[in-house]
Amino acid sequence: MIRLLDAPLLEISSTHIRELIKKKKSIRFLVPDIVKEEIETGAYYRN
Repeated sequence: MIRLLDAPLLEISSTHIRELIKKKKSIRFLVPDIVKEEIETGAYYRN
């Protein structure tokens, strides 16, 4: 059985993600774990 639920949509921009990373803030819950891990491993957006 499939149920559709009303849930708030999050507006997430790549600019916001980059700003958070530069400020050393968490992006957990904003991107999938695999994406977060790749960004951390590759040290993307650190400069």
